[in-house]
Amino acid sequence: MMDGTMFQNMLKMLQNCVTMCEQTINFALQSPDVHTRVQQIQLLRDCCDICILCMQLVSRNSRSMRNACKFCAYICEACAYECSRFSDQQSQMCAQMCLDCARECRTMASVI
Repeated sequence: MMDGTMFQNMLKMLQNCVTMCEQTINFALQSPDVHTRVQQIQLLRDCCDICILCMQLVSRNSRSMRNACKFCAYICEACAYECSRFSDQQSQMCAQMCLDCARECRTMASVI
């Protein structure tokens, strides 16, 4: 069973990931190579959506949160991979954040 600190850390990680992905969407949409970033933008949006859903389920201690955390890890990893393909600092920072979030989600799914 998870303790309050782990619960709070998880929620903070998810929120940080959403914030970073939102910033990266804005960056990508303003990039001169936006046409090469369609898949990145789609995955960033998916990542935001699943992180928000995961936050909601974790916050209310839903029976579905374990599966949501597993799926969130999967989407975060896909987003990280896509972001890592772009050399700009924003995409690289986002890739790292998504990997960190994926790791946290996998840990959470294993203890709940």
